[in-house]
Amino acid sequence: MLYYNCPKEIRTISGKAEGKQNLKGKGVKMSEEMTEQEVKQILIDNYINLLRIKAAETATNKELDIQIEVTKIKLTSYSIDTAGIEKMILE
Repeated sequence: MLYYNCPKEIRTISGKAEGKQNLKGKGVKMSEEMTEQEVKQILIDNYINLLRIKAAETATNKELDIQIEVTKIKLTSYSIDTAGIEKMILE
């Protein structure tokens, strides 16, 4: 298990967390896996956020365009149609 930004008081030499603190949201990678549905929802949310930024952007932003395209490719790999999302946000 990997711990990122984990406070020293909850780490041990073996790398295992100890104590009864709730580690969720503390930058700690938990051992549980995300379900496919959770991954899809995160991708959709990310895509919507990027499109909102694009809609508000007045200048050309190459990095934003790249992130949008990469996220779109990931969504299409899950057979999620992005046309409806684009229409809703960009029009």
